[in-house]
Amino acid sequence: METKHGQNSLPKSFHKIPFREKVNIYTSEIQSISAKVNTIHRDHGKDLIYLQDYKHIHLPPPQTQVAVQHENNIIGFDDDLENIKVRLEASNDFVIPIVGTAGIGKTTFALEIFEDPEIRKIFTHCIWVHVSQGFHRKKNFIDILHQISKPTEDFSMISEDQLEAKIKETLENQKYFIVLDDVRQEKDWNSLKAAFPENLNGSKVLVTTRYSNVVDSTRKSHILGGLSNDDGWLVIKNNVFGAKGGYSDPLLQDLGKRIAKHCNGLPLGLLLVSGILRKCRSIDDWQRVAEYPPLLNIWSDGPSIQELVWLSYEHLPHVMLKNCLLYFAFFPIGYEIAAWKLIPLWIAEEFIPTIDEWGYPLDVEVEAQKYLNDLIDRNLVRVTKRGADGQIQMCNIHDTLHESFKIKATWTDLFKVLDEGRRLNENISLSRRLCFIHSSTMDIFDAENNSARLYLSCYNKRRSPLPSGDEHVHSLLLSSSQKSEIHLTPKQLATIPNTFPLLKVLNIESLKFSSLPNELYGLFLLRYLAITGDIDSLPKSFKNLRELETLVIKTTKGTLHINGGIWNMRNLRHVHTNTSTQLPPPPKTAKNSFGGTNIHTLSTISPESCTNEIFEKIPNLQILGVRGDLSDLLEEKQDVCMFNNLQMLCLDNLKLHGNSEKVLKLPMLNKFASKLRKLILSGTLFQWNDMTILGSLEELEVLKLDDNAFCGQRWDLSSDVIFKQLQYLRIGRMNLRTWTAVEESFPVLESLVLRNCIFLENIPFGFANVHSLKVMDLFHVSESAADSARKIGEQRHGKTTVKINGFNLFSSLIFCKKDS
Repeated sequence: METKHGQNSLPKSFHKIPFREKVNIYTSEIQSISAKVNTIHRDHGKDLIYLQDYKHIHLPPPQTQVAVQHENNIIGFDDDLENIKVRLEASNDFVIPIVGTAGIGKTTFALEIFEDPEIRKIFTHCIWVHVSQGFHRKKNFIDILHQISKPTEDFSMISEDQLEAKIKETLENQKYFIVLDDVRQEKDWNSLKAAFPENLNGSKVLVTTRYSNVVDSTRKSHILGGLSNDDGWLVIKNNVFGAKGGYSDPLLQDLGKRIAKHCNGLPLGLLLVSGILRKCRSIDDWQRVAEYPPLLNIWSDGPSIQELVWLSYEHLPHVMLKNCLLYFAFFPIGYEIAAWKLIPLWIAEEFIPTIDEWGYPLDVEVEAQKYLNDLIDRNLVRVTKRGADGQIQMCNIHDTLHESFKIKATWTDLFKVLDEGRRLNENISLSRRLCFIHSSTMDIFDAENNSARLYLSCYNKRRSPLPSGDEHVHSLLLSSSQKSEIHLTPKQLATIPNTFPLLKVLNIESLKFSSLPNELYGLFLLRYLAITGDIDSLPKSFKNLRELETLVIKTTKGTLHINGGIWNMRNLRHVHTNTSTQLPPPPKTAKNSFGGTNIHTLSTISPESCTNEIFEKIPNLQILGVRGDLSDLLEEKQDVCMFNNLQMLCLDNLKLHGNSEKVLKLPMLNKFASKLRKLILSGTLFQWNDMTILGSLEELEVLKLDDNAFCGQRWDLSSDVIFKQLQYLRIGRMNLRTWTAVEESFPVLESLVLRNCIFLENIPFGFANVHSLKVMDLFHVSESAADSARKIGEQRHGKTTVKINGFNLFSSLIFCKKDS
C-alpha cells in the first residue's frame, strides 16, 4: 500500500499544483468578466433590447460638423436678404426692424447681412450689439465704443449719459451701420436709440426682435417667416449627411420630409432635430422621432419647442455630458467662451471621467474634446470661431437653449446665477457653483460701515453650528456685465477666499486688482484660477496651490516673475499669461526622485527661461510661446545656444515674438522639434533665404509670418523647397516686394492670407495651379497684388474664394431659393 500509493501519489500531487493555480486564475478572470457583463446588462439592458429591435437597414454615416460647417451658411432666405439689402443701400429708412419668433433665425439672418462685403463697404462704421435678456444699457454702450474707438480705452468709470454723448459725437457725421440683436422690450430700444444720431448720411440701424411692438410703429418691419417644407428637409439632409451626401431610400426621405413638416419651417427646431437624427442608427429611429408627440406641431411660441430642447437634452447618453452642456448657461447669455478655457473648466468641475468602464486611466483632455465635439455634432453648441487648422476656438449656445438650461441647472442644483441686484440667501449658498453678474464694484461689494466686505458673505457672518453655505461652494464666477474690468483693492479680493475656503474653481478675469492677497494662496483645493491685475510676480507661497491644474493671468506689466513652487505642482497642465513670464530655476533633485511635471502649455515665457534644466522638467510640453529679446534664445553665447534645448521637447505649437530690431538667424532644421505642426513668428527679422529650413519641417501645417517675421525685399522660393503638409500660410507687415514660387512648393495649401503687405507687387501666379487652394484673403495690399489675386481667382474658375480688404470677389457659395 505504502509503495503503491505513498511513493507514487506524492509526485503526482506536485504536478497538479501548478494546474490548480492556473484553474484558480482562470476562474477569477471568468468571474470578473461575468461581473462586468452583469454590470453592462444592468446599466444598459434597455439599450441592448433596443438594439435587437433594429431593422437591418444601414444608414450612411453622418457627415462630421467639420465638413458641414463649410456648406450653405443660410438656406431659404435669399428673397429676404435681397429685400433688406435694397433697403440698406437705397431706402430712406433709418431703422429697419427684423421681426420673427424665437428660433426663426433672426441672428443668423442679421449676421449674414452684417458680414456681407458689399454692405460693409458702404459704411464707415459697422457695429454689432447683442442685447437680449437682462438688458444692460451701459454694457451695450461700452460694446459700441469698443468698436468705434481704441479697444484699449477704459470706459468703466464713465456715466451712461457721458457714454451716450461720446457715441453721438463719434457717429454724428459718419455713415454707420448698427445691428441691435435680440431687443426684447420697447424701453430697451428707447434707451439705446438716443445715442444714434439720425443724420442724413445714409446711416442705418437694424433691430432684430421677437415682438412687432418693440420698435416704433412708424418703422416698417420686415417679418421673417419660416422655411418651406422642402427647404426644411434640405436643412436636415445637409446637417445629417452633408450637402454632397444623402440617402436614396424612399422611406428615409419620406420620414425626413414628415419631420421637416412638423418643424413648421423653424430653423432652430430643424437643427435640434437634425442633431438627434445624426445619432440615429436605423430607419426605426427616424420613425420614432417622426412620431414623437411634441414634434407633431412645433411652434416657437408654444411648449413644443421647449419639449424639443428637452428631448435633445435627454437624448444625451449620460449625466456628465448633460452637465457639460448645462455649464454653458453658467456664463452670461450670448457669451462666447474659448475652447482652451472651457475644457480645463469641465475637467476642474469633475465633469470628465478619469477612468474608463474597465478601470483604465483616460486622457481627460482628449475625452473633454470628444464631449465638445459630440455637443457640436448634435447642434446643441455653436462654433463661432475656428482656428487656421480647423480646431474649435470659440463657441456658445443659442439664447433659447441658454434660458432653458439656466432653469434646468437651477432645478438640479448644478449651479446658481445671481444677476444684477440679487443677494445671496441660505438656499442659494447651498449650491456648489455660484455665478455673479454685476456692473460695478459697488454691486459686488458691500461698503456698509466702510468695510470692503463681499456682500454675499453677509449670510456667512451668522453661522449656525451646521456647515455654512460657503463650505458648499466649490466654484465661483464673478462676471462683469460690462466689457471693461471692475477694479478691486487687495482687501476686497481677500474676502473671496475668506468666504469660500473650499473653492476648486475661481474665475474672476473681469475683476482687476493691483496685487494678490496672501489669503488667495490658502485655497488648497483650487484647480482652476483665472485673474487679471497689475501684477509682476507670484510669490513663493504660490506653491501652496498644489492642486492647481490651469492658471490664467492677464497683467498690464511687461514681465511676470514666478518666484518658486511651480516645479512641485504635479497637477499643473496649463499656464496662460499675456506677458513674458520668467520661470524659477528648478531645484536640484536626486536622480531617483520625482523629476518632471505634467505641464502641457506655457503660452508666453521669457527667452531666459528656455534652459536645459527647465525643459527637462517639462517633457510633456506641447504648446510654447517665447517673448522678449530673441537674440538671447537664438544666438550662441559661450558656445551654448538655448534654442537647441527645444529639440528635447515634443512640441506641437511654437510661437516666437521678438521685440528687438536685430536681424536674426533661423536655427538649423535639426534644432526644431520634429513633430512641430504650428509655427507663429513675429519680430524675428529672419532672412528669406532661411525659408528653406521651414520648408523641410515634415509635419508643419500652419505657418503664420506676422509683422517683421522676415526681412528683405525679395523672396525667391526654390522649386526644390516643398511644404509637404502646409495648409495655411499667413504673411503680415514686412518690406517684401518680390515673391516668386511654383505650385509644387505648396501641394496641399488651402488658405493664403496676406495682411498689410503694402510693398508686395505680385502674388506668384503658380498659386492658380494649387488645386487644394480654397481661400485667398488679402487686406491692405497694393493694387498690383490685388490684381494678381484677381487673375488667380479667374484662373481658378470660382474654386477659390478671393477676398480683398474683406470683400469677396469670387465665391462658390450658393444659397437655396425659397419656394414661391
